[in-house]
Amino acid sequence: MKKISTLLASIAIAASMTAQTTDYNCSLAVLVNGSPADPYQTVVTTTANEGKYDLQLSDFILYTQGSPMPVGTINVTGIEAQTEGNVVSLNTTQNINIANGSDPNLFWLGPMLGEVPITLEGTITDGVLNASLDIPFMGMTIKVFVSSAATQLPNSDFEGWHTAKYGSKTSDEPNSWHSFMSCTGQLAIAVAGTPHTFKSADVRPGSTGTTSVALISGSVWGVSANGTLTTGRLYAGSPIASDVSNHSGLDLSNTDTDDNDDPFYTKLNATPDSLALWLRYRPGSGCKNPQALISAVITDGTSYQDPEDKTYTNVVAKAVNNAIESNDAQWQRVVVPFDYASYATNNAATRALLVTISTCAVPGGGSTSTSQPDSVVIDDFELIYNSSLSGITVKGTPLADFDATQHEYTVEVEALPTAEDIVCEADGRGAKANVTMIDNAAYISVIAADLKTINSYVINFKVVADGIYNVNVNDNDNGNGKTATAVYGINGQQLPASAAGSRLVIRKYSDGTARKVMK
Repeated sequence: MKKISTLLASIAIAASMTAQTTDYNCSLAVLVNGSPADPYQTVVTTTANEGKYDLQLSDFILYTQGSPMPVGTINVTGIEAQTEGNVVSLNTTQNINIANGSDPNLFWLGPMLGEVPITLEGTITDGVLNASLDIPFMGMTIKVFVSSAATQLPNSDFEGWHTAKYGSKTSDEPNSWHSFMSCTGQLAIAVAGTPHTFKSADVRPGSTGTTSVALISGSVWGVSANGTLTTGRLYAGSPIASDVSNHSGLDLSNTDTDDNDDPFYTKLNATPDSLALWLRYRPGSGCKNPQALISAVITDGTSYQDPEDKTYTNVVAKAVNNAIESNDAQWQRVVVPFDYASYATNNAATRALLVTISTCAVPGGGSTSTSQPDSVVIDDFELIYNSSLSGITVKGTPLADFDATQHEYTVEVEALPTAEDIVCEADGRGAKANVTMIDNAAYISVIAADLKTINSYVINFKVVADGIYNVNVNDNDNGNGKTATAVYGINGQQLPASAAGSRLVIRKYSDGTARKVMK
């Protein structure tokens, strides 16, 4: 008996050693009958065991305009997995029972449904989970999308701070952002002696936060030292300001951390369409180049520097504005689109984002004044993911009156289309457009790549019977050798050319003539 117990314990230990469980902090978006529910954050757990996966979505709740409908915990087991390179593909179609959620005070609907069908498709790429689940129940079509992708920069509101140190010198730096106190390079000691970043209480209009970051220029050996902030690390390698050995850079393999234990890089697993930030820019005394700079470069995470010292093939996209005007030193929101097309041939994967902000677009081209330096106050940096449509095609014909700001249409058709007949073009890179047909209407939801926003469109179809069909039917009943292009009933309703039964019809011919024909 003791040997059996030992054997069972050994089996249990071996099984636990082969199984690997991972919790993912995910964004979640839901469509109910094609219409969006409220998105929210949740945890999705996967367990890998002997080539298959289990997935658990705990405490799933449908929120509609803030009103909750508790569903329960969704467990999908034995999911087939295929691995190719760094991508694990997950696929399964099965019936499941939805369990109660963890809160005993809520009425969980799931356990009362019995078996429900589920289709799951997903991937795990570089530790990032993306999955969709189709779960129809109670006559509803439920589509659930989850993603653990990093879609925004940490501390993008500049509310978190730490003290950066270089020798005996200190400076305030926003968490996950870096300036000269944490720079490296052979001339680091020359530029790190003077603080360039400051915690500021000057926040943008309408802000819910209390702090922003102020960048201030300085002077090194009589040359302007731009106030600079980056998500990577600054390198000071030359006394010549324009030398590319003075740059910001990132490398995901770099294990160094700053004084807050943050790495000198920022991960990104999504494809933003643009960036936006609020800033207040004031050129200093004697500034010959009164324009500030924002530069953001998406890369595959391997070594990259800005400005570049060579041609890099690891670039996914860039968003650059090197001509930001002062606007009388008033707060302004600057939006810069990402350019993907110029770097498409690189075929680089999206893994990291290097952002650099400077008080002057020209290296060393700003003010050298210590009393009236160049300054840029920055607040609320945001990556934007579009979720609108740029076009709709029904059975190959574009909607002639389409307008992205118009969300409901009425379209006349000769026969109702299927969902597959409706092709939607989203204006967001990575956005998902979902089409659901219910009765005589198509419900279209466009989900942004970060799953945070959903835009809805409705097409109401009106079936009409006066269209012209090229039926190309020989008029054998009359032997006149003409080809009929359309056949109508006596009341003007179009009929199939092969309409059976004895009836009086009107046939229209390609030469423009028409005649009554008794069938």
